Amino acid sequence: MGSCATWVYTNVDRKVFEALRADAKKYGVDIPDKPSGKVNASYGIVSVSADYNWREPEQELDITVTSKPFFLSCGQMKGYADQAVKSHGGTPKSIASVLALHSIDEQDLYASGAIPDDVLGKPGEYSYAINIGPLSIEFKASLTPPSVEVDVKLLGYEIGSFRLDPSQPKQCIKGNALLANAELCVEVDFSHGVDVGISGKVCALSSCRSFDKKVHIIG
Repeated sequence: MGSCATWVYTNVDRKVFEALRADAKKYGVDIPDKPSGKVNASYGIVSVSADYNWREPEQELDITVTSKPFFLSCGQMKGYADQAVKSHGGTPKSIASVLALHSIDEQDLYASGAIPDDVLGKPGEYSYAINIGPLSIEFKASLTPPSVEVDVKLLGYEIGSFRLDPSQPKQCIKGNALLANAELCVEVDFSHGVDVGISGKVCALSSCRSFDKKVHIIG
């Protein structure tokens, strides 16, 4: 079983949304009459689950396949969804606008730039996340012993997961997902707490963005 990145559709007004519900019902699939929810479809041994979120004021619909058979690719699934939405006047949102390479979003809830996990019952650990366009990097840092766990996703697909400590403070990875690819190097300085340097490049379609940033997490 597998999952797919979120697909976004525009021009989905009430008429389009109701037409999609009616189409699904013909195949025995019930889409709830509410703006967001879960959909499950089974055809013999084939089972697919998805989350949806319809924003009526913006006329936008998000679809996220959360479970599918391994022999059905995300591209095939998206092709079916695109055809269904377009048949009623909706429009698949441009992948370029979804990727938004120019944006940097940091989840920074504390002055230090880190979120202490002891709030969640894990004393001594700190979490931090940063998104650079379609690239998502999550850090989990600790001082006892000093270490940083790094999880990297591109368009929602994991392209790397590794652990850094004073004996191995740096690692570089490359990965791709759909129409995007990324190169990332992470280096941690443990001399005065936990300072993380990230550098690399992320590309989508014909656009690329380089980045070089330092993040102070603990200390």
